[in-house]
Amino acid sequence: MRILSLACPLPDATVDNYDWASAPSFFDYDAIVVDPADAVSKFIESVLTGKGDAPLTYDDEGILDGPTTAEAIGLADMLRRRREETERLLARGGLVVCYAQPDVEHRGVTGFNGAHRMYWLPAPNGKDYGPQYVKPALGMHVETADFEHPFANYLEGVRNNVHYRALFTEGASGFGGHVLGRSPGGAAIAAAPTADHPQPERPPGATGAAQPSPYEPHSKTMLLLLGSFLGAALLVHLLFVMFAQQRLVLDAVWEYHPGSPATASVESAPFTLSGRASNLVVEISSTLAQSWTYFTLTLVDEETGAARTFGREVSYYFGRDSDGSWSEGAPWDRAWLPSVPAGRYVLMIEPEGPGPVSYRVRLTRDVPRPLWVWLAVGLLLVPPLLFWWRQWRFEQRRWEDSDHPRSGGSSSSGDDDE
Repeated sequence: MRILSLACPLPDATVDNYDWASAPSFFDYDAIVVDPADAVSKFIESVLTGKGDAPLTYDDEGILDGPTTAEAIGLADMLRRRREETERLLARGGLVVCYAQPDVEHRGVTGFNGAHRMYWLPAPNGKDYGPQYVKPALGMHVETADFEHPFANYLEGVRNNVHYRALFTEGASGFGGHVLGRSPGGAAIAAAPTADHPQPERPPGATGAAQPSPYEPHSKTMLLLLGSFLGAALLVHLLFVMFAQQRLVLDAVWEYHPGSPATASVESAPFTLSGRASNLVVEISSTLAQSWTYFTLTLVDEETGAARTFGREVSYYFGRDSDGSWSEGAPWDRAWLPSVPAGRYVLMIEPEGPGPVSYRVRLTRDVPRPLWVWLAVGLLLVPPLLFWWRQWRFEQRRWEDSDHPRSGGSSSSGDDDE
């Protein structure tokens, strides 16, 4: 792309920097960038007043306020030429980037009526760049209004380093066109004069390629909050571990033989549960192998007679086949009894199974349960995971129309071969 910059120097190898008089024909470029206050107004005034360096054309011809001669070009002819060149540039699909400035009139140009700062740039039908449509304004920030427009990337790059000097009026009697950027107060300060060719409607929630992520500024905060809450959950669990009794109140071994009434039901020695109402962990380990045993256990409060009955099945099978070793179940099991009040208790056990087995029962009072920590961690992870998923989806939508998508198929290598 060939770019011509007029009175706003752009240091780039692809950009030709000239002034209004010395530039080659506009229509030989793909795009021109113009600061009309410096490029047009200062040029006209320098010719009219004779102040400053005398402007010269691309062929080093002088410019005078009067008819064109053999040695100099008339100012009126130069102004008409630039307007015609701009029209030809636009007619063939070229781009004009103009820094918005309030329009001003330049009187006294011989042979040219209507000499003003914006005379050269066509306006939407029925509109112009006069004070009804373009008003003076001053500011230093721009906020992108349309992130899908090709110019959005530039606006994002200069959003905190731009000096705007005008705003476009809006509404039915306003300038019209397509607003590309707004001031922090909402004024339209960047616009494409396309009232006769409106931009295609975009679906709600569409994401532009240059649109900044609304999630990125909060990503670090979300990570810090997650770490803080996880740390708090772990600390609470450690406090429970430190202050829990975790006291072994029963550790007994029995044997079960099918058909033996003496082993069909056993009762433990009395034991005491002290402190606040808390859990009781029941652990059963056995010598089972290739068999099963079902245990009916009843915890009885000797003082009140209140009983709590529950059952546990222990089964353990193993072997080897064509796929290698396998096992099913385990020779042990564990149960958690919640909120057991303090008191004096006995444990009654009624085993049932096809074969003899030796088993051991251990009761531990007030044991912190890791399950609650993992549940807390799972719940705490939901908000940040949802946040990060939405951030990831935003980035995916941003790159969907890109030539270099972040995921999916790769572009053909033939595109790079000339």
